[in-house]
Formats: sequence, C-alpha cells, structure tokens
Amino acid sequence: MPQIWTPGGMVDTERQEVQVPAQWLQACADFAEDAADIGWGLHCSRCKQDISGRNASADKHWKLECACRTYIGNSSMVRS
Repeated sequence: MPQIWTPGGMVDTERQEVQVPAQWLQACADFAEDAADIGWGLHCSRCKQDISGRNASADKHWKLECACRTYIGNSSMVRS
C-alpha cells in the first residue's frame, strides 16, 4: 500500500477495504439499533474514530467506515 511520510509518521495514501461476512454486518446493525438509546457505539482501535454506516435494509451491499478503513459486504436482508 502506498505511503507518505508526515511529521506524525508514515500514513497510508489508499483507503483499506475490508471484506466482512453478511452475518457480521447484520450483528453490527442489530447492535446499533439498541446501542444508540444508551449512548454506545463502535470505535476503531487503529484510528480512534467512530465506525458508522448509512445503509438501508433494501441495499444489496452494506458499508461501514471509520477514518482509516471501509468495511464492506453483502446485506443479509436482500437475497440475490
């Protein structure tokens, strides 16, 4: 992966895409539905940013993102 040097250290210049199973994305969606009520969320331990997504149940592919990575997979709600 291409990198550049910054005063804070080496930084990747391309966003990493991580393929994840539909069941994992569904578990994240289920968690997010209730977690927001009590102020919980998902947080990336690498970049220290929140993980968020804007997915509809009708979308064929779901995507979550933090500041350093994109997590993508098929929706478990839509059958091919």
